[in-house]
Formats: sequence, C-alpha cells, structure tokens
Amino acid sequence: MKLVAEKVKIANAMLPVSVNGASTTHKYFPMNSYHRVAFHVIGCAASIADAVTMILQTMQATDAAGTGAKVITNNAATATVPVKVIAANVTLANAAAGSVITINGLTFTGAAATDATKREFIASGNDAADCTALISCINHAVYGVPGVTAAEGAGDSIDLTVSEPGETTITITDAAAVFTPIATALEAIVEVDASNLDLDGGFDHIGCLVTTSAAITCSTTAIFDPRYSPGQQVAAEKYDCEV
Repeated sequence: MKLVAEKVKIANAMLPVSVNGASTTHKYFPMNSYHRVAFHVIGCAASIADAVTMILQTMQATDAAGTGAKVITNNAATATVPVKVIAANVTLANAAAGSVITINGLTFTGAAATDATKREFIASGNDAADCTALISCINHAVYGVPGVTAAEGAGDSIDLTVSEPGETTITITDAAAVFTPIATALEAIVEVDASNLDLDGGFDHIGCLVTTSAAITCSTTAIFDPRYSPGQQVAAEKYDCEV
C-alpha cells in the first residue's frame, strides 16, 4: 500500500498571518519535481463583513526569493462574503412576524409560534428566545439546512458551521434588517500545472499571493503532485495504526 505521504507532497506556503491588502510572506517552491500543485487558503476573523473578498492568485518567479514575480494568467479564485463561507454568525435583534433569512436557499420566517415543518420560528421580540427557536429550525433533521449546524453564539446571535468540512458551505441571502450576518471563516483553492509556468523565461518557481479587502488571518497550504515519491520532513510522523 502506497502511503498518502508518498503520493503527494504537503507544504506550508504561508504561515498564519493577518492580511489586509496583499500578502508579503508567501513562499515560492521549485516545480522541477512536480506535475501540478494545488494551493488551499483558509481565512479567519472574529468578524468578516458582507462583501469582503479574499483572493488566492498563483504566482511564478525565477527563484525561491520570488525574483521577478508575476501572475500566472487566469489562475485566481475569489471568495466573497457571505457566499459559500465555512463559518458564520448571525445576530438577531427585534425580530417580528415576517422577518426572513435564507440559508443555502432555504428561507426561515418569523411567526407567532415555532413550526419547524414550515421553517417558521417564533418572533416574540425576546431575542434570546427567538435565537433558540431559529436554531431549532436550522438544525431540524428534515426541514433544517443539510450539512449546516447552528449553535448559540455570543449575545443574541447564532453561530453557523459546516457539519463536514469540504462537503458543504454556507450562503446567507435575503436577510431582513433584524439580522446581521457576518462570516468568521472562508477558504479558496487554486490548482495549476507546471506547464503553465513561463519556463522559457526562467520562471520555474511557484507561489500564491493572498489579497484581502479587510483584515483576515490567512494560512496557505501547498499540495504537490510529484513526479517521484516525495520526501516529507516534519517534526513528528506516524503512518500506521499498528501497536
């Protein structure tokens, strides 16, 4: 059996750092031993407001220092709040009958009483009770939001997370004024082939630039498809479950 660590090379491409604008600490890797590479970035903050963006753009350079760095054309991914985030928070204040919020295409409406089968939650004006009612609707086994878990947040708010990372995301739309949705985590992936580099120009190193429109703590991982079984140098390792 071939180990995963023998099939791919995993490397940190940027340690966690607050980015507000363009990143400056991303690394460059030689591509001579690899067919392809995928970069994965995750961004986190206590509050990432609506319309904030996080862009992951692959870059090429002539050496590990990033000399002559330039973009790889048409190889960027843009994550925009509140579309397809992986964690979010919704504050509720003074909900009334008819107040709506849509999560992943499912609309929940404030009403005189909670009825999860109708996706209706009590909107009594008691923010804590209304949050509890909405949480029960979102988490309902049949009429809730598949793949999303709701929990009590700080104050009168609701924390939303994906139940199984990589299998779903969270998109909040059509939120009435009584709701204030924010993101707390989002991610993006770009993948590029070694043939996309300007090899004739001497650009044989690759990295990824992260650009944000607000302060977000970002960390990037590179996953390489090697031409040969790669070496994996880490502080500790364990490759089986034998005693």
